[in-house]
Amino acid sequence: MVECDVEYIYPYGRGFIVYTDKPWLQGKIYLTRKDIIIVGEKEYKIPLISIISVDKRITLPTIKEGRSTLLIEFLDIISREKIYALFSGYGSCIRHFKKALLTLLTSTISISYKIGDEWSKGFLRVDNSELIFTPTNYTLNVENILKLERRTISTGFSNVGVIYIKEKKEDEIKEIYVITPPLKRDFFWQLFNLMVEEYMYSQIISKLSKTERLVLLLINQGASVGEILRKHQLSPDEFKKITDKLQEMGLINKIILLKITDKGKKVVENVTE
Repeated sequence: MVECDVEYIYPYGRGFIVYTDKPWLQGKIYLTRKDIIIVGEKEYKIPLISIISVDKRITLPTIKEGRSTLLIEFLDIISREKIYALFSGYGSCIRHFKKALLTLLTSTISISYKIGDEWSKGFLRVDNSELIFTPTNYTLNVENILKLERRTISTGFSNVGVIYIKEKKEDEIKEIYVITPPLKRDFFWQLFNLMVEEYMYSQIISKLSKTERLVLLLINQGASVGEILRKHQLSPDEFKKITDKLQEMGLINKIILLKITDKGKKVVENVTE
């Protein structure tokens, strides 16, 4: 089970109407093999089988610094109405939750795929950084992906949308085409991109020192500057050097605030993801 502490708006919208003026509520979300469970002022369940889209591009309200959003669109089984649920949480937890959700959503969807010259029908499994195509059990590690894009191919009768992957393993290059049900293709596309981003992020993190990694972890967890300085016994100058480096690497954004004190202006660093 995957869980996150969140703020949420439920329902965030119905059909084509969104409720941008609704207040955020405190709660938790849990992911099981069958449902997303929202626990807050009330408890709600969103069956995975009813989910239509994840992170659809619609109007979203302003969120707190250092947090990410997750938008779920699903079909109410009783009313047959499309409903949105919106969550906001710390970036690392929301990304982990989203990857686990997309992994579950794609695992039961039948696909056709071409690896080299061979077409097969089956399913896709995810194991850490590996994509496993069944029943051939062909394994693709995301570190070997050279290119990932959406394409259209001709079947002789019509054009079909596919996800195209170019893989380079040692000196061998393979082309992989993945055909999914049209309405489910975005689940696969988001999952593949999320895994590639996760791999690239891990490569960047590996270049950081232990202290730099711990500082980044605390920033992602929403810790204040004062908390980080006390926990790692860092001077303000040492902290600034670390956050300057993290910003240059694209891992954080820094917002610099000026605080008026009795002795004049004082620079306060507010670090956010």
